[in-house]
Amino acid sequence: MKNIKNTAITAVLGFALVATLAACTAPNDNVADPKPSGTSTSTPAPDNTSKPAMDIPVGTVVDPSTPLVDTQKAYALPDGTYVVVDKTQPLPESVVNDVTAKSSATVAVHGDGAEPSTLNDNAKARAEQKSAIQSTTGKKVIVAWDMVGFPTREASDSGVKVHFWMLDGVTGSPLLSSRAEAEAKIAEYLAGRTDAAEFSVVWATQ
Repeated sequence: MKNIKNTAITAVLGFALVATLAACTAPNDNVADPKPSGTSTSTPAPDNTSKPAMDIPVGTVVDPSTPLVDTQKAYALPDGTYVVVDKTQPLPESVVNDVTAKSSATVAVHGDGAEPSTLNDNAKARAEQKSAIQSTTGKKVIVAWDMVGFPTREASDSGVKVHFWMLDGVTGSPLLSSRAEAEAKIAEYLAGRTDAAEFSVVWATQ
C-alpha cells in the first residue's frame, strides 16, 4: 500500500514538472523581438549643416543657402538670382545698377529738402533705403542724394528751389552744388581711411 502511495506522488510531481517546462519553452506572441545589443549598423543621414564656408568670387551666381565666408553675402537681384558680394571689394555691376535704381526711385519721391510738411517722412525713407543697402551688401555706404531745396542762403533768399547733392554717410552730411564738388568731397573723406575698401558710393539721381 505504501509503494502504491509513493508511486502516485511521484507521478503527480512528474506531470507538474513537464507542464512547467512546456510553459517556459512555448512561444509568446505578445513579447517583442529581442533587440540586438551593441552599436547599430544603420548608415546615418548626411549632415548638411556642417558644410565649410566658401570664399567665392564676387559676382558669382549662387544658391542663397550657400555657406559663405564672413565678409560675403548673397545679394538678391530683381530677377530672382543671387550673386556674391564682399564688403572688402567693389560691388558687381549688377548690384550697383540695382541699388542705384532703388535709391534713385526713393529720392525722386523723397528728395525735397525744403518742404517742412514732408521733411520727416522724406528723411525716414532715405534712411531706410541706405540701411537696406548696407544690410544686403555688408558694405559701408555713402549715398549722394540728388535733392531739391535751399542748400545756400542765396537760394533761400531767392525762394527758388535748386538741385544739390547731400552726402549721406560723410561726416556732417555736407550739401554741395555740383556733382564734381560732391565727388571731390567723397574722395577727401575716404583718403587715408584704413577701411576705405569697405565703402560703396551710390549716386541717387532724380
